[in-house]
Amino acid sequence: MKDKESSYKTIITQTDNISLIKCGETKVMRISHFLSKKNNEVLYNSICKEEKNFKSYEFPGSDTKTSTFLELGSKSNNNLIGALTQKAYNTLNKQIIKQLPSIFNTLDINPFPVTKIPLTFVNCSDGHYGAPHADSTNGQYQISILYYFNSIPKVFKGGDLQVFKTDTSSPEGYNNPPLFTIDFENNSLIIFASETFHGITKVKSDSDDFSDGRFIAVGFLSSPIGNNIK
Repeated sequence: MKDKESSYKTIITQTDNISLIKCGETKVMRISHFLSKKNNEVLYNSICKEEKNFKSYEFPGSDTKTSTFLELGSKSNNNLIGALTQKAYNTLNKQIIKQLPSIFNTLDINPFPVTKIPLTFVNCSDGHYGAPHADSTNGQYQISILYYFNSIPKVFKGGDLQVFKTDTSSPEGYNNPPLFTIDFENNSLIIFASETFHGITKVKSDSDDFSDGRFIAVGFLSSPIGNNIK
């Protein structure tokens, strides 16, 4: 994890495989080695077999030609998903839900019930990037979840998460430079409040193979009306 970008003090606390990166009021939680090695490999292999089912996807402020996606957890897409992929998705989903008490506590968010997390799997190839943005500025979402995975060894560089300080007086809604950058690491879960401004550094790769891309699973959680962030 890089923290040289900002003059703000970045505090990193770690317990076992769980890290909290905090700068001012901005918090990001990272869980390393999130799945077992076997389950991580099964997920990667099953998702790679779904290449033909990945569709073009438009990211705000991103190079859309370098991103494709597969949405899981949606009834309309279940007929496209192989049994192995569905099983791997269920394993990831179950593990995320298991960590929710720790997530709510670490991010200081009032708990709310979650039974299933719709996840979108994204493949990002050479040239992909994400301009700074917030996943929710109107309360639509409260928690953003990213699961990172890739081929071993990893063949690309970049694709790291940059986190910015919110500034309502700025036309963009945030301040530069980033508060800190979190490196892209296989089998790690990244969680933060959806109102957090964040961006993605450009992916650089000499390979155009689908299986060599930067893979992420993206999910958003929201509470019932009236159950807000503290």
